[in-house]
Amino acid sequence: MNAARTAAGLASIREEGIPPSRIIPEIKKRHAKRLSLAYTHAPRLLVSAAVARFGSWQSALEAAGLEYAEHRLKVKRHSDEHLIGWLRALAKAQPTLTLVEFMKTRCNAREN
Repeated sequence: MNAARTAAGLASIREEGIPPSRIIPEIKKRHAKRLSLAYTHAPRLLVSAAVARFGSWQSALEAAGLEYAEHRLKVKRHSDEHLIGWLRALAKAQPTLTLVEFMKTRCNAREN
């Protein structure tokens, strides 16, 4: 990654982000404050620096003495029957709702 950035004339992640010596302390500090360490929730600069230094976010968390599985996002899985029931109820409540309108509503709800 850094070789590609250098070839493109950009600063390396190490030069513009978190110094390698601060990666583990920053991860531990977030953990102590009970802040999310999920890959998609952690600060981008921290994740980028950790991946550049350790090869993966998982390896960085493990180097900090943390269990990666404990910090992954847990996605609630629904059965097909549950989803079909939800879609039928939505279709009954809003029979003219289009997929585009549904997606806009869903995206707006995530931003708030």
